[in-house]
Amino acid sequence: NLLFILLSGSILYTGATFTTPSAVIEGRAVWYRSVFVICVSWAGNMVGGWGFAIFTDWCGLNDGAVAEYVVKIAISKVSKGWGKIFLRGIGCNWLVCMAVFLCTMAQDMTGKYVGIFFPIS
Repeated sequence: NLLFILLSGSILYTGATFTTPSAVIEGRAVWYRSVFVICVSWAGNMVGGWGFAIFTDWCGLNDGAVAEYVVKIAISKVSKGWGKIFLRGIGCNWLVCMAVFLCTMAQDMTGKYVGIFFPIS
């Protein structure tokens, strides 16, 4: 959940590709540190994704009705045309970046919750 990730101080690759170049443009960071953060967040997201996939398999969540439902959703998501999927990816990335931005702009915990919740729900 994006809420838990951002409020714990972690970053996603999507958010890192938005926030670190912005920091470079504003003069608050240097470009090579920005590239480093993006690479580390990508590697961490890959490790976390694979770790979560292994965990769900060990828990038996990839069996029976759950597995059938997940396959049904996956097929519906990839059965669209390439252009439509690409544009949906851009839209999704934009909304996640907006949630990250609103979270960083909020001054209190309630503002952070609201800033994250609305763009991704």
